[in-house]
Amino acid sequence: MSLPNKPKKEPEFWVINRSIKKDVSIGDLRVTIRKGERKNLLSKHYNFTIEQLKDSASTGSIYKKSNFLSVQEVKPRMAELPQMKDVVKGRRILVPLRNPANNLPPERFEELDFEEEFMGMTEEQFAAEQADAERAAHTPVLAVDNVFIAKEDDIE
Repeated sequence: MSLPNKPKKEPEFWVINRSIKKDVSIGDLRVTIRKGERKNLLSKHYNFTIEQLKDSASTGSIYKKSNFLSVQEVKPRMAELPQMKDVVKGRRILVPLRNPANNLPPERFEELDFEEEFMGMTEEQFAAEQADAERAAHTPVLAVDNVFIAKEDDIE
């Protein structure tokens, strides 16, 4: 009985942005690694050679930005970056509410209830009268604006 052949493992070159505040641009490779992101630059999405990546890691942009970037030959595990728990690629973290506000019953204030018998007018009439009183309270003493100048027909 022969064992099935394992597929050959493709080489990997992982670049990890350890910063939780900044995106890092790798200039010589023309790639941007977002905050907290990890990319395999030897995947089918990129057309880099191992030599290009190793040159960048030894003397290029990856080397210059080594305080933000780290390089691994195997896929990184999530446990290696504990500070990244709170970072969600550019979005706010939504915390579910245990007691959402829409489940609360509306509060009733009895002192705000309008009684129909109050001064013999409806709620709309009372509101209109209050608005007129408020407008009259803010009219200037000296009529300098055309809005507040009384017309000759209004005086008589």
